Amino acid sequence: MGSTASQKEIIKKALLIGISGYKNQSLEDLDSPINDVEALQGLLSRGESDYSSFDTVQVEKNVPKQGNLRKLIREFFRETCETGLFYFSGHGVLEDGKSYLATPDGEEMAWGVPINEVIEAANRSSIKNKVIILDCCHSGAAGMQHYYDGKPYMMDDRLISINNGVTILAASNAKEETWDMGDLSLFTSLLVEALKGGAADVVGRITPSSVYAFIDQNLGEGFPRPEFKANVSGFTVIRKVKPPVDLDILHQIITYFKNKDDEYDLSPTNEFTNDPAYVEMLKPREPYAIGKDVKVFKHLQKMVSVGLVEPVGEKHMYFAAMNSKSCRLTPLGKHYWNLVKNNRLKPES
Repeated sequence: MGSTASQKEIIKKALLIGISGYKNQSLEDLDSPINDVEALQGLLSRGESDYSSFDTVQVEKNVPKQGNLRKLIREFFRETCETGLFYFSGHGVLEDGKSYLATPDGEEMAWGVPINEVIEAANRSSIKNKVIILDCCHSGAAGMQHYYDGKPYMMDDRLISINNGVTILAASNAKEETWDMGDLSLFTSLLVEALKGGAADVVGRITPSSVYAFIDQNLGEGFPRPEFKANVSGFTVIRKVKPPVDLDILHQIITYFKNKDDEYDLSPTNEFTNDPAYVEMLKPREPYAIGKDVKVFKHLQKMVSVGLVEPVGEKHMYFAAMNSKSCRLTPLGKHYWNLVKNNRLKPES
C-alpha cells in the first residue's frame, strides 16, 4: 500500500498497479512494472513539497488473480473525488479482438481483466476527472469494441462510449507491443521525466495532454507510438512543479507591457554590469546601471528564458540594453499576458 491521507477530504487519489510475474509460460516475467509503480509513487505522493500532488497513492504489486484486479478497479472508481488516476504496468494481451490487462493467473480466453472494463468503470464513476494510463502491449485498443488484423471490428460501433471527464493515455497503439527496459519501461521512463517537470508549462502545471506531447515528441521512428483519447471539457492538473518563473514576476508582464503589442524600451541603465565598479573587466558607459531598472531587466530576462519575451534588433538582451533597443512579447508571451490580464492565472491555478 502507498501513502494515505489523514482525516480530511480526498481531492486527488491514484491507484498504481504493477505486475511482473506470470504463471503462464507464454507470458514472460517482466523486469520493469514494479520499478514503474515505485517511481510513480514517489512522484505523486503528497508530502515532499507544496508542489506535490495526490492525497492518496495506493500501490498494488503482482495482483494475483483476475478477481482481485477487477475488485481493485471497481472500488477505486466507486469512491468519489475530484481527480482519480489509474495506472497499470504489466502484460497486455490481444486475443480474438479483445484486449486484456493480464494477471498472473491468466490463460487462453481469460487472460485478465478486459481493458474496456476499466473504461466502463470510469464511465460509471462519479469522480470528476478520470485519468487512465496504460503501460502495456496493445493498450491503444482501449475504447475499441474489437480489433482484428489491424482494423477495428465493426460489430456495433467502432468505439465504445468514453464519457465526459475520461482521459486515456496508452503506451502503444492496438497492434503494437511495448518495451520492457529492465529498470523502467520505455514509456514510464518518459512519463516520469514528464512528471518531474519536462511536461510543465510556464507556471509549473502538468496535464495529461502535456504529458502525452512530451512522450510523443521524445519517441523517434521505430518506437511504439503512444495514443491519447479523451472526452473532456478542460484538462486537469495532475501534478505541479516549481515554476521556472515565479508567479509574482509573471504577473508583472501587464505592468511592463501595457498592451500586448507594445515594446518595452531598454537602456544601459538596465544592465547591472554597466557600472564603474566593473571598469576592470568592462567598459561601462553613461547612463550607468540604476537599481530599479536592473530589477526590471532581471524579470524580463526570466521571461526570455521561458520564451515569453524576445529582444528587438539584437540577438541577446544584453546588447539590446546596451544599445538602447527594446524587447517585446512572443506569441506565447501574449498568451500569458491575456491570462494575467483576465485574472486567469492565480497562485492556486
